[in-house]
Amino acid sequence: MRTTTEIVVRKRDGSCEAFDVEKLRHCLGRVLKAAGLDSRYAGALAQAVALHLRSGQAPQSPSAAYIRRCCRLVLFETGQAEAARCMDQFAGGRERRRRLVRIGAAQTSAARWRKRRVVETFERRHGLTRPVARILASEVEGRVFQLGYGLVSAALVREIIGAELSAWGLAADSLSVCDAR
Repeated sequence: MRTTTEIVVRKRDGSCEAFDVEKLRHCLGRVLKAAGLDSRYAGALAQAVALHLRSGQAPQSPSAAYIRRCCRLVLFETGQAEAARCMDQFAGGRERRRRLVRIGAAQTSAARWRKRRVVETFERRHGLTRPVARILASEVEGRVFQLGYGLVSAALVREIIGAELSAWGLAADSLSVCDAR
């Protein structure tokens, strides 16, 4: 039987990260809450998925999509079908937004939005670790999607990245502002 730390999850963008049962619990809590259900069950549901992943019946390095399918199955099997539908809506909505948003100066020459590029920027230019970079990239992605624009300039994305770094106290200029107070 594998331990939790031995499970490596393959993300959609090709990157890998260690399986985190707390991250899964948080995700399941959000979908339970969105479905109007008691989010306190999220921990037990996440543990059921983790147990399956450790059982040796799951792939050695399961994909995030595989884990999502396991979550859907656990939700359906425990009578939480509405939460499973909410999970599908969340994932589908994020994919639709990613397809609709383009980065560049003109729609014809603009590139598709890729969260992976933001993660790489945080790692390469700002020296952040992958887990921290992924969290901040999710925040940046959410802010870009909230704008509701189909075309976003690279300069605006850089400004949002800078604002996110400052908000988390990770930008050099945000540190000097704090020191001045």
